[in-house]
Amino acid sequence: MTNLTHEQEMELVNMCPKEEGKEKIVEHYNGLIEIVIRKIYRQNGLDVSTDTVWGIRNETYIRLFDKQCRRLKQWNPNKVKKSLSLKNWIAMIARQTAMDHIAKERSAVTSTMNYTVSIDAVEQMFQEESHETRVEKKMELHILNELLDQLTGTQKFIFKLYYLEKKPLSREDIAEMTGRSLNSVDGLLNRARAQLIDLMKDYENKKN
Repeated sequence: MTNLTHEQEMELVNMCPKEEGKEKIVEHYNGLIEIVIRKIYRQNGLDVSTDTVWGIRNETYIRLFDKQCRRLKQWNPNKVKKSLSLKNWIAMIARQTAMDHIAKERSAVTSTMNYTVSIDAVEQMFQEESHETRVEKKMELHILNELLDQLTGTQKFIFKLYYLEKKPLSREDIAEMTGRSLNSVDGLLNRARAQLIDLMKDYENKKN
């Protein structure tokens, strides 16, 4: 896949939601999206079939093109770091789509298990300094998949990158990837943590 110039990327975005624009985006980024999906599954130690890759790829396009290409047009080079190209933006959406699909697969596998998780366990995970330790603990916290759906899309995405990836990203890496400042990433993580603690308290109160 050849890299487009900034002007060519802007032209593609401006052509959407015309069918011609969508077709050009699909033609140019199909391979990239499939590579990203396979990489996410590999990083999580999972096999993935071609049909699943195609399904997630198509879901990525649905997210990009839905509501007059609203998600695609959220890429604004005037608001994000110049290093975040349209290519990186689309890769980020594909990554999030694949992660959501993996979460659903794991949730389906564990939905019949009699799992409980305490507020202390969630808080302990937040306090851990080691990414490796967080990864080892995440299988104890399946209930988070349900609670995460109650966060905003951005909070959920950044929370997963930092806490739930097999190879979690640092705050600095997330900032660079998303084109946000480090303070913005910290703020999103702090709000996500606080909201999840409150949600967990509500969850435990309903059980009792």
